[in-house]
This record gives sequence, C-alpha cells and structure tokens, in this order.
Amino acid sequence: MEKLSGIIFTALFALLLLFPACGGRGGGEVGGKLTIKAPEQARVSETVVIKVTDEKGRPVEEARFSHSYVGGAGITNKNGEVATFFSQPGTYEYLVTKPGFSEEKRTVNIVSGVVELVAFGGIHVGPPPPPSQPAQANNYRPGMPVQFRIKNIGIKEITLPNSAPWQIDTDNGKVVFSPVALQVTVSLAPGETKEWNWEQKDNNGNQVEEGTYLVVLRCSEGEYRCLFNIVPEGLQ
Repeated sequence: MEKLSGIIFTALFALLLLFPACGGRGGGEVGGKLTIKAPEQARVSETVVIKVTDEKGRPVEEARFSHSYVGGAGITNKNGEVATFFSQPGTYEYLVTKPGFSEEKRTVNIVSGVVELVAFGGIHVGPPPPPSQPAQANNYRPGMPVQFRIKNIGIKEITLPNSAPWQIDTDNGKVVFSPVALQVTVSLAPGETKEWNWEQKDNNGNQVEEGTYLVVLRCSEGEYRCLFNIVPEGLQ
C-alpha cells in the first residue's frame, strides 16, 4: 500500500510541474514567441490587417500593436487581429508586444494608390505648420459636420457598392455610425470625387463624445481609412 501511495504521489507531483506550461491563456506561456502575419506592401490609406499568433498558430488576444504614425496603435481582438492604415508613402516599422512574449518587429512598404480619402472642412489645432506643409483641417468642434470625400486618382474607373459605403469607427475599432444607403452601384471615373457629411451622431441619434474617429470606406479597390478628431470648444 505504501508503495502504491508513493507511485500516486509521484504522478501527482509530476502533473503539478507540468500544469504551468499547459495553463497559458491563448498560448501565452512565459517566454513565448509572437508570429505576425501581415502584408509587406499596401497603398496609402488602405486598411492593413495585422494578425498575431503564437508558435502553434493560435490567435493572441490583447497584444499591443504600435508604429510611429499618428494614431498608429491598437490592441488585437479575440481573433488576434488589429487594423491600421498609413496616410503617407514610405517604409514603416511596427512593433507587437505582449507580456510573457518576446517582442516582434516588422516593416511595411506603403505606396501611392488610386484612391484618395480625406476629411476636410475642419479646423487646424496647435502651432502653425511650416510653410512647406499644409494645415491639418481634420479637427472638428462638437456639432460641426464632418466632411470627407473619396477621389479617384487612378487611370481606371472605380465603383462604390452603394450610395454610402462607409461607417464611422472609434480609434479602437467600435462602430458608432452606419448610414442608410441606396443599394445602387456608384461609378467614379478618373478624377471624379464623391463627398459625404457626418453630423457627429451615433446610430441612436446621440452626439458622440470628443476623441479620435475613423472613416472606414469600401470600394472596388479595397477598404480605406482616414482619421479625424472631435475636439473641445476651447482647444486652440
């Protein structure tokens, strides 16, 4: 009996030693390695989806993504994904981190595209920019209509899937407003533009809070984004 008890004790002890290695949530055991799946090249303003997994290919939730571009930060969702975009051509380095994992860096090459998506009609906040740089008019006081437009800057026609193929998201990816759209295809020839206004109301008709928001627009060339801010009345 004593010999049997000793065998059982030894087996239980071995299981306890193994338990920490098996109990990491989402593959998050200490000393793990992050794996990044993302395009190596994208267009200006095009949505870039970063997918983060562990060594076994399991999604890593709540990993932090960051890069040098303003607004370029986010947290991965339960599918291990976070979406971002870049508003200027260039090569950008980004970083993904999570406690218990070694950090991982990648680069993405952003090239000029065929779609221009911009917010306009707002105000500039902060010190005047250098003469060589235009003022950023993508800040809006509460209640100001947020104006934005898409322009076909390519050489071929592009199409919109309906009359208002856009939504307004918070900077952490929550949808706050989706317009009612006519289900008709809209074509844009090279050089043509289409504009919309958003009245700063959510889907329930309530004024949204101050903060950073995104226009997310879909067309035949993919999904595109532009950033704008709703700023306090007294901010200069």
